[in-house]
Amino acid sequence: TVLLLNPAIGTDNIGDYIIYECVCSEMAEIFRQAFVKEIPTQMPAFHSYAVWRNSFAVQNYATCDYKFIGGSNILAKNMLTHYPQWNVNIFNCKPLANSVCIGVGAGAGEHTDAYTTHLYRKILSHSYYHSVRDERSKRYVEDVLGLKAINTGCVTMWALTPDFCAQIPAKKADNVVFTLTARVQEDL
Repeated sequence: TVLLLNPAIGTDNIGDYIIYECVCSEMAEIFRQAFVKEIPTQMPAFHSYAVWRNSFAVQNYATCDYKFIGGSNILAKNMLTHYPQWNVNIFNCKPLANSVCIGVGAGAGEHTDAYTTHLYRKILSHSYYHSVRDERSKRYVEDVLGLKAINTGCVTMWALTPDFCAQIPAKKADNVVFTLTARVQEDL
Protein backbone atom coordinates (compact mmCIF):
# COMPACT_ATOMS: atom_id res chain seq x y z
CA THR A 1 0.00 0.00 0.00
CA VAL A 2 1.00 3.59 -0.65
CA LEU A 3 0.02 6.59 1.43
CA LEU A 4 -0.18 9.92 -0.40
CA LEU A 5 -0.23 13.07 1.72
CA ASN A 6 -2.41 15.25 -0.48
CA PRO A 7 -2.10 19.07 -0.32
CA ALA A 8 -5.33 19.55 -2.31
CA ILE A 9 -7.67 18.25 0.40
CA GLY A 10 -9.05 21.11 2.46
CA THR A 11 -7.55 24.01 0.52
CA ASP A 12 -8.92 26.75 -1.68
CA ASN A 13 -5.57 27.18 -3.42
CA ILE A 14 -6.02 25.93 -7.00
CA GLY A 15 -2.23 25.55 -7.20
CA ASP A 16 -2.40 22.69 -4.70
CA TYR A 17 -4.88 20.90 -6.99
CA ILE A 18 -2.55 21.38 -9.94
CA ILE A 19 0.36 20.01 -7.91
CA TYR A 20 -1.73 17.04 -6.80
CA GLU A 21 -2.69 16.21 -10.41
CA CYS A 22 0.95 16.40 -11.47
CA VAL A 23 2.07 14.16 -8.59
CA CYS A 24 -0.53 11.57 -9.59
CA SER A 25 0.54 11.76 -13.23
CA GLU A 26 4.26 11.47 -12.49
CA MET A 27 3.78 8.69 -9.92
CA ALA A 28 1.20 6.80 -11.99
CA GLU A 29 3.43 3.78 -12.56
CA ILE A 30 4.02 3.31 -8.83
CA PHE A 31 0.41 4.13 -7.92
CA ARG A 32 -0.95 1.64 -10.50
CA GLN A 33 0.85 -1.19 -8.75
CA ALA A 34 -0.47 -0.45 -5.27
CA PHE A 35 -3.54 0.44 -3.29
CA VAL A 36 -3.24 4.21 -2.70
CA LYS A 37 -4.66 5.83 0.43
CA GLU A 38 -4.83 9.61 0.70
CA ILE A 39 -4.84 11.92 3.68
CA PRO A 40 -4.78 15.73 3.85
CA THR A 41 -1.81 17.90 4.67
CA GLN A 42 -3.80 21.10 5.14
CA MET A 43 -6.01 19.62 7.86
CA PRO A 44 -5.08 17.24 10.71
CA ALA A 45 -5.19 13.68 9.43
CA PHE A 46 -5.10 12.07 12.87
CA HIS A 47 -6.34 13.03 16.30
CA SER A 48 -3.56 12.80 18.88
CA TYR A 49 -5.72 10.57 21.08
CA ALA A 50 -6.14 8.04 18.25
CA VAL A 51 -2.37 8.03 17.72
CA TRP A 52 -1.74 7.62 21.44
CA ARG A 53 -4.21 4.69 21.55
CA ASN A 54 -2.65 3.28 18.35
CA SER A 55 -6.12 2.79 16.91
CA PHE A 56 -6.75 0.35 14.09
CA ALA A 57 -7.25 3.22 11.61
CA VAL A 58 -3.94 4.81 12.61
CA GLN A 59 -2.18 1.45 12.26
CA ASN A 60 -3.57 1.08 8.72
CA TYR A 61 -1.88 4.31 7.67
CA ALA A 62 1.28 3.85 9.73
CA THR A 63 2.04 0.47 8.15
CA CYS A 64 1.82 1.56 4.50
CA ASP A 65 4.78 0.34 2.46
CA TYR A 66 5.55 3.81 1.10
CA LYS A 67 4.45 7.29 2.14
CA PHE A 68 4.78 10.25 -0.20
CA ILE A 69 4.25 13.94 0.49
CA GLY A 70 2.77 15.28 -2.73
CA GLY A 71 4.47 18.55 -3.47
CA SER A 72 3.48 22.05 -2.36
CA ASN A 73 5.52 24.56 -0.37
CA ILE A 74 4.95 22.41 2.67
CA LEU A 75 8.11 22.65 4.77
CA ALA A 76 7.47 25.68 6.96
CA LYS A 77 10.50 26.84 8.92
CA ASN A 78 8.31 27.33 12.01
CA MET A 79 5.65 24.70 12.62
CA LEU A 80 4.36 26.69 15.59
CA THR A 81 3.01 29.29 13.16
CA HIS A 82 -0.72 30.04 13.24
CA TYR A 83 -1.27 28.67 9.72
CA PRO A 84 1.23 26.02 8.60
CA GLN A 85 0.88 24.54 5.12
CA TRP A 86 1.15 21.15 6.78
CA ASN A 87 -1.17 20.68 9.74
CA VAL A 88 0.80 18.14 11.74
CA ASN A 89 2.30 18.23 15.21
CA ILE A 90 4.41 16.21 17.59
CA PHE A 91 1.34 14.50 19.04
CA ASN A 92 -0.12 13.17 15.76
CA CYS A 93 2.92 12.68 13.50
CA LYS A 94 3.90 9.10 14.39
CA PRO A 95 1.88 7.37 11.60
CA LEU A 96 3.67 9.54 9.02
CA ALA A 97 7.17 8.31 9.88
CA ASN A 98 9.40 7.55 6.88
CA SER A 99 7.54 9.82 4.45
CA VAL A 100 9.31 10.87 1.25
CA CYS A 101 8.93 14.31 -0.32
CA ILE A 102 7.96 14.74 -3.98
CA GLY A 103 8.92 18.16 -5.35
CA VAL A 104 8.28 20.02 -2.09
CA GLY A 105 9.43 23.49 -1.15
CA ALA A 106 10.65 24.95 2.11
CA GLY A 107 9.33 28.27 3.30
CA ALA A 108 11.33 31.48 3.17
CA GLY A 109 13.58 32.63 5.95
CA GLU A 110 16.86 31.41 7.31
CA HIS A 111 15.94 30.41 10.83
CA THR A 112 14.13 27.35 12.05
CA ASP A 113 13.36 26.31 15.60
CA ALA A 114 14.27 23.10 17.43
CA TYR A 115 10.65 21.92 17.55
CA THR A 116 10.24 22.16 13.76
CA THR A 117 13.54 20.38 13.12
CA HIS A 118 12.62 17.61 15.57
CA LEU A 119 9.17 17.22 14.01
CA TYR A 120 10.46 16.91 10.45
CA ARG A 121 13.17 14.47 11.51
CA LYS A 122 10.47 12.26 13.07
CA ILE A 123 8.36 12.33 9.90
CA LEU A 124 10.73 12.41 6.94
CA SER A 125 12.59 9.34 5.73
CA HIS A 126 16.23 9.02 6.70
CA SER A 127 16.79 6.34 4.01
CA TYR A 128 15.49 7.86 0.78
CA TYR A 129 16.33 11.04 -1.08
CA HIS A 130 13.69 13.76 -0.84
CA SER A 131 12.68 15.50 -4.06
CA VAL A 132 12.66 19.27 -3.51
CA ARG A 133 11.73 22.13 -5.83
CA ASP A 134 14.73 24.46 -5.44
CA GLU A 135 18.23 24.86 -4.01
CA ARG A 136 17.01 26.70 -0.89
CA SER A 137 14.79 23.73 -0.04
CA LYS A 138 17.63 21.32 -0.77
CA ARG A 139 19.96 23.18 1.60
CA TYR A 140 17.24 23.19 4.27
CA VAL A 141 16.63 19.44 4.04
CA GLU A 142 20.33 18.60 3.91
CA ASP A 143 22.00 21.20 6.13
CA VAL A 144 19.30 21.82 8.74
CA LEU A 145 17.43 18.50 8.84
CA GLY A 146 20.45 16.32 8.03
CA LEU A 147 18.59 14.30 5.38
CA LYS A 148 19.27 13.53 1.72
CA ALA A 149 17.68 15.69 -0.98
CA ILE A 150 17.83 16.27 -4.71
CA ASN A 151 16.61 19.37 -6.52
CA THR A 152 14.11 18.10 -9.08
CA GLY A 153 12.16 21.34 -9.44
CA CYS A 154 8.44 21.56 -8.80
CA VAL A 155 6.55 18.47 -9.92
CA THR A 156 4.36 20.75 -12.06
CA MET A 157 7.38 21.33 -14.30
CA TRP A 158 8.45 17.73 -14.83
CA ALA A 159 6.26 17.32 -17.92
CA LEU A 160 7.77 20.39 -19.61
CA THR A 161 9.93 18.34 -21.94
CA PRO A 162 11.49 19.88 -25.05
CA ASP A 163 8.80 18.18 -27.19
CA PHE A 164 6.00 19.59 -25.05
CA CYS A 165 7.51 23.08 -24.97
CA ALA A 166 7.91 23.05 -28.77
CA GLN A 167 4.10 22.79 -29.02
CA ILE A 168 3.49 25.94 -26.96
CA PRO A 169 2.44 28.84 -29.21
CA ALA A 170 5.07 31.56 -29.40
CA LYS A 171 2.74 34.32 -30.59
CA LYS A 172 0.52 36.51 -28.45
CA ALA A 173 -2.96 35.08 -27.88
CA ASP A 174 -6.26 36.87 -27.48
CA ASN A 175 -7.10 34.91 -24.31
CA VAL A 176 -5.19 33.71 -21.27
CA VAL A 177 -5.95 31.33 -18.41
CA PHE A 178 -4.55 32.16 -14.99
CA THR A 179 -5.28 31.59 -11.32
CA LEU A 180 -5.13 33.84 -8.29
CA THR A 181 -4.70 32.72 -4.72
CA ALA A 182 -6.27 34.76 -1.96
CA ARG A 183 -3.92 35.80 0.80
CA VAL A 184 -5.72 35.86 4.12
CA GLN A 185 -4.34 38.22 6.70
CA GLU A 186 -5.31 37.47 10.26
CA ASP A 187 -5.15 39.88 13.16
CA LEU A 188 -2.85 38.50 15.80
